[in-house]
Amino acid sequence: MTVIAMTREMGTRGKQVATLLSERLAARLVYHELIEDPPDPADSTGPSEVRRNLNGDDAVARSNGAAERNGRMTPLEILESASRGNVLLRGWGAVRLLHGIPHVLCVRVCAPMEARIAEMMRRLGVSERTARREIERNDAAHTGVLQRFFGTDWRDPLEYDMVLNSANLTPGDCADLIVETAARPVFSDNPESRQALAERLVEARIAALLAGSPRTRRAAPSVYVSASGGTVRLFGNVGARDVHEIADLVRSEIGEFQVINDLHTSVGYPNA
Repeated sequence: MTVIAMTREMGTRGKQVATLLSERLAARLVYHELIEDPPDPADSTGPSEVRRNLNGDDAVARSNGAAERNGRMTPLEILESASRGNVLLRGWGAVRLLHGIPHVLCVRVCAPMEARIAEMMRRLGVSERTARREIERNDAAHTGVLQRFFGTDWRDPLEYDMVLNSANLTPGDCADLIVETAARPVFSDNPESRQALAERLVEARIAALLAGSPRTRRAAPSVYVSASGGTVRLFGNVGARDVHEIADLVRSEIGEFQVINDLHTSVGYPNA
């Protein structure tokens, strides 16, 4: 059950690496753009829209017939795709969402700024100034998305199992190294790792449920969920009326788990 989560910097030939990797592993290649969980159907232009700057190589990637062109995905959809296995998730968010799942290999493809500028100048036929500006904009957008959703820095090497410098390695070299690493026993799935992913998926299901229900949508950002060993724990500070409303909704929809309600009333909350 191969699952690889990959991110890359603009101008590092990461799209080529991903394409070669999916071919060699015969794995689904999913390009995704992380959006709010879930988007508000009544507001398609507000804060639920994708926070990213599209760039030249993504436009090419989307025309690749081997890709599963999901485009915008919620955290729940990303985790569902990972749960099906045999997939390479390339985009913003999968690495953080799947971080710590034992059998998931997290990869970053990077390169020095000057090498990235040279690659974008060659690929797009633009000036050095234009290439640098687009790379800096893309990096800033990437940083903003991950900071907003997870409070993390996507450039932190500790977020990854592998960090590959494509200035020193060809896309084929990168793909070969990833294939070799993915084949190691440490990245083989087992009952414990599958359970860890299943629990992460349950947490995402509950977050999406609370955010999507008119009964709990307003309080949802204040609710934290932890699933482990057949038990779901709800914690956080919400309004007095929300404490039982939230727990009752979760129990009605996630019947296979025992629900522990550790929600508390927050002083000063609008309906406290």
